[in-house]
This record gives sequence, C-alpha cells and structure tokens, in this order.
Amino acid sequence: MSSIVSAIGRLLIALIAVMLVVSCKSSDKKDDTVCVPGDVISCTCEGSRESGTKKCARNGAKWFDCVCDPDTETVSDMETASETASNLDSASDSTSDSITDTSSLTDSDTSSDSATDTADVYVPPTCIQIDRAYPTVIEPSSLRVMFRVLDCEGSPVRPLTDTDVVTINMKSGAEFNAADEPGNASGPSVHQPDGLYSVLVLDMSNSIIASQLQNQIVEGAKAYVKKMVTDAPVGWRHQIAILAFGAVGATQFISDFTDDTAALNTALDGLLPGQTLGAAHLYDAWLMAVEKAKAQGVGQKMVERSVVVVTDGPHEGTDASTLRNQALNTRMSAAKNANMSLFTVSIKGDFEEKKIRELASKDAYYTQAETGAELPGILTKVATQMSAIAGSNYAVGVCTPVDSGVASVKLVVDVDGATTQSEIYYPTDKLTGDLTQCDAQIVANPCFNIACGPGAFPDVDCGACAGASEWCDNGACVDDCATQDCGTSLRGFNCGICKGATEICTAGKCVDDCATLECGVSPTGLECGACSGTTEICTAGKCVDDCGTRQCGLSPGNVDCGICATGTACDANGVCVNDCGARVCDKSPLGLNCGTCAPNTWCTAAGACVNDCGTRVCGESPLGGMCGTCTGANDYCSTAGACVDDCLGLQCGTSPTLGRSCGACSGSTPSCVNHQCVAPTIPDPLLYFSFDDNSIPVQDVSGNGYTGTLVNSPAYLPTGGYDGSGAYQFQNVKSCIEIGKDSSLQQKNLYGTDGYSLAIWIYPQATVDTGYYRILSRELGYVLYLAEGAFEFWSWSEVETDRDNHWNVVSIPVVDALGTGPNDTWTHLVAVLDGTSAYLYVNGIMEASKDNLVPALMTTYANSDLEWSTSISTQVGNKENVYFTGIADEVMFFDTPLNANQVLELYNR
Repeated sequence: MSSIVSAIGRLLIALIAVMLVVSCKSSDKKDDTVCVPGDVISCTCEGSRESGTKKCARNGAKWFDCVCDPDTETVSDMETASETASNLDSASDSTSDSITDTSSLTDSDTSSDSATDTADVYVPPTCIQIDRAYPTVIEPSSLRVMFRVLDCEGSPVRPLTDTDVVTINMKSGAEFNAADEPGNASGPSVHQPDGLYSVLVLDMSNSIIASQLQNQIVEGAKAYVKKMVTDAPVGWRHQIAILAFGAVGATQFISDFTDDTAALNTALDGLLPGQTLGAAHLYDAWLMAVEKAKAQGVGQKMVERSVVVVTDGPHEGTDASTLRNQALNTRMSAAKNANMSLFTVSIKGDFEEKKIRELASKDAYYTQAETGAELPGILTKVATQMSAIAGSNYAVGVCTPVDSGVASVKLVVDVDGATTQSEIYYPTDKLTGDLTQCDAQIVANPCFNIACGPGAFPDVDCGACAGASEWCDNGACVDDCATQDCGTSLRGFNCGICKGATEICTAGKCVDDCATLECGVSPTGLECGACSGTTEICTAGKCVDDCGTRQCGLSPGNVDCGICATGTACDANGVCVNDCGARVCDKSPLGLNCGTCAPNTWCTAAGACVNDCGTRVCGESPLGGMCGTCTGANDYCSTAGACVDDCLGLQCGTSPTLGRSCGACSGSTPSCVNHQCVAPTIPDPLLYFSFDDNSIPVQDVSGNGYTGTLVNSPAYLPTGGYDGSGAYQFQNVKSCIEIGKDSSLQQKNLYGTDGYSLAIWIYPQATVDTGYYRILSRELGYVLYLAEGAFEFWSWSEVETDRDNHWNVVSIPVVDALGTGPNDTWTHLVAVLDGTSAYLYVNGIMEASKDNLVPALMTTYANSDLEWSTSISTQVGNKENVYFTGIADEVMFFDTPLNANQVLELYNR
C-alpha cells in the first residue's frame, strides 16, 4: 500500500512540474525586447489553456517563460516537460552535465523510495548568495572571476545561464557588454574546482556487526564511489579517503585519498566479512575525518571538501559532553572557513536522532535510512548533491580596458527573481588595457571549443578522446581511421585488413597489387606473370625488348647489344659515338684518348690546348702553370698576375702588403701621415716629458718650464722607451711623477669649453682583471685609466653624469681596440676634450667618443685651495693599493683639442 501511495505522490508532483514548465508563445512583440522589472505581458500557452503571463527579470534582461494555469494538463506531457525542466541551462556543455543536476536528487532504485523527501521538481530560490569569489589577472588585459552561487541555505540553485549574470566595470559604472563600454564579459561558465576531497566515515562497531549491516554499508559506500569517481567525468572525480571506526584504538583509515575505483573497492571489500572494531566512539572518528579533510587542498582557491558519516547511533563514548561540544564548534568552523560540506546518514534505531543530525552542516544534509537496504540509494543521492555543490562553481571572463588605479568588477546574479551581488577588487600592475588579443569566453573557459588536449592557457588540460581509434588534433577528437579501409593509422590504430587474394593495403586503401603489372613480382611478393621473348625482360612490370634501339653495351637485363668500331665508344644510351668531338687533348667522358698539348700549353676542361698565362707575368695560372716571378725589391704578384710595386705612390712609412720601408721624411716635411710626408700640423704642447734623460726633477722639454717630482722612486730605463730612448717604469706601488700646484698651468683650459688633449705611450706589464689603474690624472680635471680590460677617459663635468663626483666617461675594451690584450706591447693613447665632446684614440685611431657633455667651469673649481697635479701612475680612485704596473713614455699635454689627423701624425712620429 505504501509503495502505491508513494508512486501516486511522485506522479502528482511530476504533473505539477509539467504544468509549471510548459512552453509558451508570446502574443506581444515586446517578448523580444529588453524589459523593466515589474513588467508583465500576456502570452499564449501550448496546451489546454489559452493564456498566461510573463514577467521581467531585471533591466536589460529577457522575459521569464510564460506562467500558465495548469489545471487541465495531461500525464502524457510529463516526459517532455521533465526533460524541459532538467535542461534549463542549454548553454552548459556536455562535460559538466553530470555535475550540474542541481535541481533535484533522483532515486537510484526503488529501494530508496521511502527515504525520498524531495520531489523531482524545480523550486525557484527565494534568496541566493555569492559565497566566495576569486579574481585571477591574465596578461595583458584579461580577468577571470571564479565564484560560487548557492541559495541562502547553502544549497545549489539551478545552472546559471548567460542572462543570469551581469558583470559591471566599477571604474566606469557601465555593464561590460554595454554599447558604450569598450570591454566585454562572458556569461557564466561552469568552473572545475581546484580540488575535490571526500572522507567516508563508516560505522563498523559492535552494533553494526551484530545487526549484520556491514554488507549494506559496504554496498552503499561502493555506490557512493561509483557516483563520485567511476561515473564522474575526468576532472570532476573526488579524491576519497575511507575511515572505519569503532573503539578509539581500533579506528583507522583503510584508504588514503585516491580516485582509483579498484583501490577504493578493494579497501571496502577488506571490511567483509565484518569483524567488530569494538564499542564505537563517533565523535573521535568524526573529528579525525574533519581534520583529514581540512588538510587537503591547502593553498588552492576553489576546493570542495566533504565528510559523509554512516552510523546506527551517536556512540558517544568516553567524555561525550566535551567531545560533542568540540565537534559542534568544529562543524561551524569547517563549514564556514574550510568550504566543507558535512553529511550524516543514520540507520533507523533506538537513539536520540538530534545528536546525529546536528553533526551535519545543515538539516538538508541529514538523511535517515529505514533499513540498511536503502543505503546505496541514499549515498548515491548524497553524492549527487555534493556533485551539484561542486558544479555551483562558475567563472566569468572579462576583457577589461582598465590598466591602472584601483580596479574592481561587480557581479550581479539573478536566479528566477532572487538576486545578489558582489564587488571584487583586482590588481592592475600586469594589465595594459589592450583588448585586441582578449576573448572573454576563452578567459572564462580555457577549454571553450577545445574537446581535448591543452587548453588556451598553460597548465590547463581539456581531457582526452574516448573512441578506440580517436586522437586529439589541435583540440578536436578525430578518428585516425576515418579515411582508411585497412592497415595501421599514422598513430598505430588497426584500421582493418583486405580480403582479396591479390589485394594489399596501400596508403590505407585495398588495391590489387598486380593490377598494372604484366610480369614480375608485385611489391608484396606476388607473382604477376613472365615474359616469353628471348631478348625481353620485365621492366617496371612490363615485358620489353631490353636492347631496343641500343647499338652496343649491355642492356639493363645484362643482354649484349653489340660493340663499337675503333675510335668510337658506347655512351650511356647504348649508341656508338666519337666521344672526343672537338676535344684535342686529355680523355673523353667515355675514356677515349683525345691527344696531348704542346709544351707551355695546358688542356682545359673542354679539351682545348691553351696558353693559360695569357697576359700574366707572374704567379700560377688557373690551370696550375707557372707564369714567372717578380724581380723588383718592393714588387709583389697581384691576383691578376701583374708585378706591382708595393711602395708605388708612397713617400714614407711601411708598405701595406709586404711591410717594406718606403722611405722616411725630413726637412720641412718631417711627418709621415698616410704614407705622405707633410709639414707638422701639431701645435706645440703646453707640457712635454720626453724622458730622454734622467734629470731630477723631470724636465719639461716644451720650453714652458714645468717640472715633475718623483714619488716613491719609479725606475728610469735609459733605453726602455717605445723608440729606444729613456722611459720610466712603475711597479704596482704608489709611485708616480707629480707636477705640483701652479696657478698658471692650473688655468690652461682644464675648464670651460676650449678643450685640451692628453698623449702618452704605455707598455702594461700586468693583467688588469678588476679595479681601475690610473695612467695619467689631474685632480678634478681628468683621469686616463686602464680599467678591467678597457681603456677609459674620465673628464670632470659641471653636473653629475654617469659616475659619482661629476665624471664623464669614454670607454673602449682593449680587445676591441687592439684585437688582443694590452700587456707587453706599446700602445699610444690620446684623450681629447673639445668642450662638449670627448674622444679616446688608440694607436692613432679614434675608438670611442661621447657627445653632449657639460664641461666644468673654471669659476667654480679653479681656486687656490685646489691642488693641480698632472700625475703618471697615481693612486687608484676607489680601489686602495691597486696601481699601474708598466712603462710610460712621451707624455704630452696640449691646451687645445687635437683633430684626427693631428693624432695620427703624433702617433706616426
């Protein structure tokens, strides 16, 4: 009798559902326009009633479906209407179908009818909430907002559609999809949580074993595993841990978290045949399970955790009051702070139901089974409800023009008239506002239009293909055998075999292997016939006369086709030819001797005798003949075979090819510049230390009377200079030659815009790996450095530049300037400052420069308190106890800037 009543009740409820969701047709064109909340329009219903009403959802939204009077609808419409009600979210993709059934919990079998309290009918919520929302910024202009929507009791609502969610740019105040808003937003897309974790807590105490309920509990747990793991889509499978409890010492996890169905079922089978775990302590086991679940997914944003308890009583155990209070406090914090859903299932018995019900995080999460036989159906419903909670996570993609400032978006959600909203702030430091590469739908769902393989963003997996011969090609599942009748596909799938006796599989098609052959063996070894003529052979499957038009030689089938007369040879085509033709020397291509050339001529590749020297008077001819040698002392043989005077047109210096001396300059034109003797153009130096003698103090040979003082005894080398005359050597100590303070020299163009020039020959004798080695310097004026593998010229500036203390720096690596390191070789350095530009010359060549300098001003720095000292090898600026090691010669200071020709002339002296 009870089953009949239950069936009738379910039928009546289903009829009501049919009547509520019956489809409507609008009789007003207003149905296709946006509306204002509170508006209603009439509509025509399909069925026995003629009219109904349609109401507005919100500003800018479409109209709700027609609400019709359901007093005469028939049972025959039930199936269609049920399908309509269960598919409200037509925008949901097939991947999330199994986890978006939030409107009801369906019976798994008739054994659970008595435990069913909720009819399969959708009831619109009266209150909804966005209970969590997380923004993720994706460069350069994307924002994904992940959120979950539940009713105010914490239960799932129906799947959201594009019209249920409005995304507003709080910086502009406009909806992202409005006409005057440059950005745009997607509709809600079901978002897979970062982690799904569930703990099954199974009572295996004395009372369960005594009542022989362990089999039903295990079967219920397997049904739960089937729904949550086996039948769930990839990515939506829960990680399940199983705790069997009884006495405190006997309670244990029989399975850690896993989504391996076989492993979980094996652990459950280990409880059969059941042996009691002793007197149960439910609170201890429950607290242990909650702590286990809380420890999962720490640090992840979207995580769903759940604990499901199956027991036949509260089993309070020792210190029940304290443990009960601890459990209730833990329940509240776990549900609020750990995104945890707590379910309890009791098997009807003689106990205080409240103490089991209160462990559930809400009343809807408590179920009582009349008998153990109902457990598979009840636990399947619990799994369905948990899947619906997980499926209540959504993502909205936003293409935002915001690129700075405090930014936020507001989500406004409306589910059948129940509304809620949430403002979410997000950082803008990685945003540019460039919307050209942004697609809001893909931002929300990186697997949009991608069936398999990697998603649109890194670390997103869109699943795998299911077909036996399918594979993933650029996000689409394709049948690898779709265009093949046979053989193995490109990816190793078996696409079938051919049936004909002479058929073979070629490029995936069955073909007759002898179809185009008269003879020979097919590619797969089939005998396709033989040729009958004595000179015939089988060629490419055809019988042909193997000699054909051949006059000589052997045919491809080794048939002798004749020999050629003397003076002719058999070519590759079997024709007798005079292979020499116009050749008068060397061998013909076929090996005939075509003659020899007379002395002093050579045979060309074309077989002609030529005098290969032609107009060449020296060197080797193109064919290897010797055409003579050059006799002049300065002559060399050019590539054209002509004897060339290497000093031709040169008055002085070294010749460019042979390195011969081309003369020296004297008299009125003593300087050699670009191999020409020219009159001196170099101005007289203001200071000139030639070091040609070792007089103390060091003499200035410029005639201007400046002298140098030896500091820490640098060594004098009488013949150690670059030209064999005197020079000074410095030994990595603070030794130098110093010119003391002198007001007349102090004001010689060190400041202002007139400029000056420094010149010195150096012979470094130690590798410079780190530090700055002063070669020539003047306090608050200039420094010439050998610094960490580079030559550097520092000049003082009126303003701070690229170094501390107002230094302008011109630098060139020594390898770039010299092609090798500077050690143990003479190098000529010239530093020039012409007021606003600085130049550094190495061996007469300008290697580095710097423009737009701000020079120092004499009015600022030229005062009596400053020492003016031009020093050779003075102390390092910011490196203590590191000094130049090497030889210096020919030190000059000019109070005018030298030009490039003057520097070259100075170098060539």
